[in-house]
Amino acid sequence: MPGVPSSRGCKACRAQKKKCDQQKPSCSRCSRLKIDCIEGGQQRFKFVGQGPNQQSSTSPQLAPSSNSTAVIILPSLTSTSMSISNDFISTLGMNKLEFQLTTMGAHLFWQIPQRVGSNEAFDASVQAMTSARYSLKVRGSQINARAKYGRALSALRKCLQDPEKASTASTLCAIFLLSICQGWVARKDVKYGNHAEGLSHVLNAFADSYDWSNVSSITDFDLQLIFVCTMSVLCERISNPRVRLGPWLRKAMGPFGPRRRDPPFLPSLTIRSIDQLTKYLQDPAPHRLGIEIAYRDLSLDVASMRGRIAELDQEMPSDHFVEGKPLPAMIKAFGHHVQYGMLLPFAALINHLLRSFPPREGQPKTQDDDAAFYVNEICKLADSAQCFRPLGTEWVPSTLCVAWATTSDPNKQIQLEGMIRDYNKDIPDANSMPVAIWTKRWLKKQRATLSGNGSDEGVSVKTDADLEAAMGPASTNTITDQLLE
Repeated sequence: MPGVPSSRGCKACRAQKKKCDQQKPSCSRCSRLKIDCIEGGQQRFKFVGQGPNQQSSTSPQLAPSSNSTAVIILPSLTSTSMSISNDFISTLGMNKLEFQLTTMGAHLFWQIPQRVGSNEAFDASVQAMTSARYSLKVRGSQINARAKYGRALSALRKCLQDPEKASTASTLCAIFLLSICQGWVARKDVKYGNHAEGLSHVLNAFADSYDWSNVSSITDFDLQLIFVCTMSVLCERISNPRVRLGPWLRKAMGPFGPRRRDPPFLPSLTIRSIDQLTKYLQDPAPHRLGIEIAYRDLSLDVASMRGRIAELDQEMPSDHFVEGKPLPAMIKAFGHHVQYGMLLPFAALINHLLRSFPPREGQPKTQDDDAAFYVNEICKLADSAQCFRPLGTEWVPSTLCVAWATTSDPNKQIQLEGMIRDYNKDIPDANSMPVAIWTKRWLKKQRATLSGNGSDEGVSVKTDADLEAAMGPASTNTITDQLLE
């Protein structure tokens, strides 16, 4: 039967035997020390055995006593795994939509607490993400978050060296979580690598182990994990040709492959379409007809999503939140913004490629007007997405970078630079302008190749060297080695 309740103080105060004021979201001592405040206000109990020599063989501690009644301290209800799960659940359950992790991984994140304890890399990555999100919310020191990120990388390296753990869903999810976490805790004075290549290798090994002719044998968590990781890898493939997906992708996109139903993505945003678009962007020269067809489909989807957002804006109430919780209309609006934010950059990039080809005889010159339209739409979208900052708008800076790279209007570039800098304030030490510069120079090279005039339009080895200096030289070290060296 339960005995006297124990302290409700947070974990840090109890460890140092200090009195905790149990303030929320952080007690005074943890706020002063700028450390995570965990388990504050939670009730804990000691349990009493009633028999004269009653003792559980599984009880780790037995309080000595001369009386017939023994006081047994059972394993804490907030053990390491339970504590990790509880902290992550509290992160998911935040009422503010702009701080909810579900805005970046749909329903995948809600299934993560059930898997805590599956392997050390997974647990460490969940802790790293929880700590990093907390540091963003309170705008406090990132020392603790960076330390947990480093420990997660170390645990990941050990799992990747274990053949039994290297290609599991938990290890793949750990890399995915760390790829998100890296953008929150990266420092300017440390040259990090990129998780995309490691993510693609583990994703290929994991997805290739399934029989894609029998999708019912694949769990819902694994399907969602494969989906979000594949979309991440495909987008990274545009700028990194070393990122590749295996033959399993063609099987998964076949007639027996999974059908994505939640959320209902537009035709241009299916895995099949994104895979084709990234291939066109990598090697556009032999695919002009395919690019023209893809651009037509993108234009139709852009018009469709633009209309949906306009209708939803008219229906949106003036008060977007009820008792601190986002309205269903607000959540729906967020989904539309994210999809539109994916459509517009692809449309702008494909439009730029088409304008780089020699013009066809009798072809109307409407693509120049389309280019200006896409840039203006991206600016409007970034303005209307302000209410989802900071975590709900991580996609905005990269979208603005594409707009900056595809416009030739100096005034519009100045406006976009200001918007990029403003959004970069949400993440400590963030700087997206090198990405915009790289994209513009890459597009110039593509235009020089497709136009057939043999000119590099001012893009030379020297400008590539300048760009490398701005973004940091490519490294052959793993991301773990770079952080821990």
